[in-house]
Amino acid sequence: MITSCLALIIAAVSTQDLDVEGALLKFRKGYANPNTSVRVTAVSDLARVPHEKSFGKLAQLLTSDVKEVRIAASKGLVGFTEQKKMVVTSLINALAPNSKEIEVQCAIYESLGKLEDPLSLQVIHSGFRDPQVRVAKAALAAAGTYRAKESLDVINELMNDIQTWIKKNQGGGYIDGSQIGDNAVRKARLEDLMKSVIASLQAITKEKWTTVKEWEVWFRRYRPDFEVPK
Repeated sequence: MITSCLALIIAAVSTQDLDVEGALLKFRKGYANPNTSVRVTAVSDLARVPHEKSFGKLAQLLTSDVKEVRIAASKGLVGFTEQKKMVVTSLINALAPNSKEIEVQCAIYESLGKLEDPLSLQVIHSGFRDPQVRVAKAALAAAGTYRAKESLDVINELMNDIQTWIKKNQGGGYIDGSQIGDNAVRKARLEDLMKSVIASLQAITKEKWTTVKEWEVWFRRYRPDFEVPK
């Protein structure tokens, strides 16, 4: 019986190795193409074969090539569950090198939320305060996907700060690309960010409250004993 099981394991490993070698060969051929869309397809196809070897290739692409390829690598790594810790570390380490690539950072946060690894939670929370409002919104969406109780107080703090900034005609340090804008633009930006705050709270709690006042009541009444529902 032990011999049979060992043979099955060896056969499975051999099959995986053959699969990834074939996938890598196909990837190299596709990735050599100068057309961006072809390279993106090559990356997405390789991501369908999770393995340490394919992980290594995709991890390298998080900080190289054009943004479309980086985004494809970021999203593709979500399926590498057996290499989860390495994937999360690689995604986190790729945030700083992509500081000028807003769309790539958003894709990274999206993947971190889906991976639901404790290592990423503090990073996601830090993203709420990223100066680029699109990145901050992506981090809030990631928290909503992750659905950790620990996120609630951090989001509540941001919700309170946004209200204060709006009352004082301040922008909270957020920009959109390179745009700061006048008071009206800053207010509209913060109001839009508040929508992401509320959406994140709704996702975590499964509650349907839509206004800040309602969420203030919820935090007073229910936050102390709250457990994330399934």
